[in-house]
Amino acid sequence: MDELILSLSLGVFVVAFVILIIVQTVKSIRNMKKRTVQAEVMTKEIKRPYSKALAKAGVSGSSWFEFYAVFRTEKGKKLELQMPKEIYDEITEGDKGQLTYKGYYFISFDRNSAFFV
Repeated sequence: MDELILSLSLGVFVVAFVILIIVQTVKSIRNMKKRTVQAEVMTKEIKRPYSKALAKAGVSGSSWFEFYAVFRTEKGKKLELQMPKEIYDEITEGDKGQLTYKGYYFISFDRNSAFFV
């Protein structure tokens, strides 16, 4: 009986700890500042993450893709950001414009707002 109570207590502690970590992560993401900078599209890449795991689960690997672009900001910082396929299809390497992001989350890229010198 004592072992059961100890096991349950430990389980509750572990669950509470995991929930605390998730809450802290969500708070830190919400507290990140949204930034808008001038940037250039350096490269584009399509990735198929977890294709082996998806195949084992019976999900077709050909229908699961993630779309990324590497941007170079006006200050020389490089950012690799995942974006929706529709935006990925619209941009090309060398495009310059206004990039808006929050942490490592892509928000938008407006080619019409470029003012690189």
